[in-house]
Amino acid sequence: MAKVKLAGLLFIGIMFLAACSGEPTVEKVLEMLDEAHEDLQSVQVNMEEKENGVEYVLSAQLDYENEIYYIEVESTDLVLYKDNDGFETLVANMVVDPEYFDVTVYEQLMDNLVNQHHNQLKRLQTFDKDVYEKFDLELKDDEYLLTYTGDEASQQIIVEGYVDEYKSYGNQDLTVSDIVTEGLSFKVIVDKETNRIKEFDQQLKYSFTIDGTEMSFDSEAVFTYTNYQAVGEIEKPEVNSEPAIGLSEEEQELYETEAVQYLEALIEATVYQNEKTFAANAPGPDSEEDKQSEGEFQKESFKEFYRYNTEANMGGLVSDEQINELTEAFMVALSGTSYEVVNSRALADDHIEVALAIEGIQDWEIMTMITEKVLEELESGEIAEEDLAKRQVELMIDIYENDAPYSDPVEVNVNVMRTEDGSYLVLLQDEYLVGGFVQ
Repeated sequence: MAKVKLAGLLFIGIMFLAACSGEPTVEKVLEMLDEAHEDLQSVQVNMEEKENGVEYVLSAQLDYENEIYYIEVESTDLVLYKDNDGFETLVANMVVDPEYFDVTVYEQLMDNLVNQHHNQLKRLQTFDKDVYEKFDLELKDDEYLLTYTGDEASQQIIVEGYVDEYKSYGNQDLTVSDIVTEGLSFKVIVDKETNRIKEFDQQLKYSFTIDGTEMSFDSEAVFTYTNYQAVGEIEKPEVNSEPAIGLSEEEQELYETEAVQYLEALIEATVYQNEKTFAANAPGPDSEEDKQSEGEFQKESFKEFYRYNTEANMGGLVSDEQINELTEAFMVALSGTSYEVVNSRALADDHIEVALAIEGIQDWEIMTMITEKVLEELESGEIAEEDLAKRQVELMIDIYENDAPYSDPVEVNVNVMRTEDGSYLVLLQDEYLVGGFVQ
């Protein structure tokens, strides 16, 4: 009887070992994943991301076999397209002329995205060569779930990789310091049948100082992958390529005038927080209600962006109430700025350059004044070191509200794009804000 029991136990043990031997390890799953993605011919990628409070939706068709790539950022009407003939940046189905608008960063961004989505994990491995040793594996019915488990030191290595990547955009010679990792996580869902990534979830939160300016990054993103090896033909976007020389004098004058009207309306909504003026003055085919809605959006998003960046840079050091007060004070200081339109010239039928002469806030002078003041108060014992940030904000609020210094006129150029339906947009509001209304 004992022999029978022993035989039964041995049989169960053998079956258990056999079952276990059929379950892949995390190392094996990563190996199979790499092999499956190495043979990648094409894939469809969709992304939903919230970055520093702003939501983005991106879709991409990537044909690695024929080296044809199409990426669309839906919320901005931005399209990036690349094939063997070259690279194009499009806004609202119109090509951005690289002669007048630097598209180098966009091409670098596209190349990075193309490489990234060939295999997200290989990208992480370029940041940390040992990253594959820092994943846990959970087996599901038809999926593998890989979860990143790196410690603080490992997370710091990856964040430094992201920052180095950021530095490379535009081939700028930038000095980076004070890289701080506040949070990082990755979850990867892998299809058991194909060993390819179905979904890649990431959360990143970190800050760093670049050329003396503190930057912060807070992102949650979900990437989904479909149509592996079956994307099909990627068609080159149709564009309106008629050059500006084809414009009549009347058309050129109209476009240049309307570009100025739109830019002035946009400045009213953002810098001067007057959405009603935007609705009254913005040109284009949209209804009065739609223009009112856009004016309100521009007003609130401009203000919220400042508040969000301030919170990201100073959050935890000062109260939410102080951040809100500082935001309102900054808007008061902006209301004291002024500008004049210098000229407007059509560079193409979809691209008008408007020159402004702006008397903006001398923010560098304000920061110098505040730094000297808080250091004096710290040395004299009037404030403690832990109260530096709070005191700095108090001084900023006071100066913004009561005694903001303004510059002599500084000329800046702003690129205004005209869409096929006759509406206008400004791709980079920093063209008139940084170095213009804020100096």
